Amino acid sequence: MSGLLLLVLSLVVVIAAFTLALLGIAMVTLSETVLWWHHWRSIPIREFDCPLTGKLIVFVSGTSDYARASLYDEQISLLEDLKVMLPDYQVCFKPFPFQDSTAAWCKRFCYWPNTNAKYLLPLFVIAMRNFWQSIFLSTAKRAYSRDLAKVLVELVAKSQCRELFLVCGSSGIAMAANSARLIKQKTDCLIYAASFGGVLIDRDGLSCINSYVSIESKNDKWHQSFKNIFGRKGDLASTQAAQVIIDGPGHMQYLEPQYRQVVAQALLAAVPKGSEVLL
Repeated sequence: MSGLLLLVLSLVVVIAAFTLALLGIAMVTLSETVLWWHHWRSIPIREFDCPLTGKLIVFVSGTSDYARASLYDEQISLLEDLKVMLPDYQVCFKPFPFQDSTAAWCKRFCYWPNTNAKYLLPLFVIAMRNFWQSIFLSTAKRAYSRDLAKVLVELVAKSQCRELFLVCGSSGIAMAANSARLIKQKTDCLIYAASFGGVLIDRDGLSCINSYVSIESKNDKWHQSFKNIFGRKGDLASTQAAQVIIDGPGHMQYLEPQYRQVVAQALLAAVPKGSEVLL
């Protein structure tokens, strides 16, 4: 057998092994996402604590670590910055959908290697979990989106808020848009939303949001990929009320210290001027 033929066969084997590995990861993360969804939707919405307030800030984003019961430090820092800038708002410092028992149950998924000091999960696992949640938002609106919306409706009822400011990362804006219609049907709460690196928008749902702004980075390749794959459906520029383009951060870097203040200032554009703002 010639050396060239051996090289070709070796290349085929490597490509086949890599493809099978990717398919395996895709199937495992899909199973994890379905089980995570099934578990939290089966639990009555009564666990989470939230402040009693007329104006509430909530962080909504895709869940990368199903076993985590708290926000990441950078997410908390962003919310603390916003609380200073919007002193008449209270903040819910819990990760959506606010169920600690689901996070404890999902610790059975902690078999992935710890290859990322920041997120304690490989980036490809984070990407695939968020990908599946985004797909569910597009294809399972009657089930997945309704379950998400019920959580936010219950949050509004418990907090008795009249103004809800949803700070959204990545697929969080799709969650907010898909939930806004049910929130409007069940409550008279005003909804403001702002996203950074937002993907997969429900354009119809945006009509139920009173004020919306999108923060996008020129270097956010993940966001650009969704726009290329899904066309105008993934292109926020075709739907948002306001758009802010910034330089620097990639999709996972919006909340890093060197960018966080810029992002926080841009998020404020979603809040009407009637709210007190400290700059």
